[in-house]
Amino acid sequence: MQPPRLLSFSRLLQSPSTRATRFCGCPSRPGLLGALQPTSPTVGSAPLGWSTVPVRFAGHNKWSQIKRAKAVNDGKRGATFTRLALTITAAVKAAVLNDAKKVNMPKATVEKAIKRGTGETDEKLTHEVYQGYGPHQVAFMITHVFRILLLLPCPHFPPGCSETMTDNPTRTVQRVRSILTRAGGSITSVEWLFQKKGLIHFDRGTRTDSDDTVLENAIDAGAEDIEELGGGAYKVICGYQDLQKTYRQLTGTHGYHVTTAELTYIPDSHVDLNEEQLPDLEHTFDRLEDVDEVTKVHCNAA
Repeated sequence: MQPPRLLSFSRLLQSPSTRATRFCGCPSRPGLLGALQPTSPTVGSAPLGWSTVPVRFAGHNKWSQIKRAKAVNDGKRGATFTRLALTITAAVKAAVLNDAKKVNMPKATVEKAIKRGTGETDEKLTHEVYQGYGPHQVAFMITHVFRILLLLPCPHFPPGCSETMTDNPTRTVQRVRSILTRAGGSITSVEWLFQKKGLIHFDRGTRTDSDDTVLENAIDAGAEDIEELGGGAYKVICGYQDLQKTYRQLTGTHGYHVTTAELTYIPDSHVDLNEEQLPDLEHTFDRLEDVDEVTKVHCNAA
């Protein structure tokens, strides 16, 4: 299988100083989706262009291939869960509203209950991202969701882009601690080994934009890195605080079709594992993903 092409830009339109700083300031490193790199040191009035950049992904090894396959399966599974969750929510809401009307339940009470169920109240929730080391000093960032919040009004946008929300983390943290401990690790702070970012997968949808136009529009929307996946599909990394803004510009302003949008953790450095160590990592990864409340597992294995 051919590795995906990385997109780079040689000319930036208008405000060259601010844009060049914004996009060239992101260091190219293994694990990142390939930082956009200028193909020319000067910025003029020439049209925007791209070229193929030969970059070694932290991915041309067995674990990265396993991780890539897991990501594809997780994406399909997550999209299915999202659709089902929305369908269930709509069906339950319709049935309950009908019952509420039958008993003349006050409208204010109904609305308050709906807000509580959708997370729109001032109710305190605990934000949970579990951190620690697993086998062979591989660092893990594990997200846990107890209550799903639909933050963006879009049927195909994954709920819970605010990451992990729970009002009862005790059981989950005990299970996560047990899994990491049995793997020779422990729960401890490893956040400093990762960068928190926004991750968006999108395609052109019904648009017929050229690759140059897609690249320019993604940059305008807030992309820090962009990877061409083939077949008119792209993967974008943006600042985690810009996730909603970038999503809305890609879909609303430019009319592209976003398939997934979520928070992610990108490692600053990687731990290389040999063939004998890989099964330990895969076993730990699978056990963590089997925890019901865990929605995403990130690690810094190469």
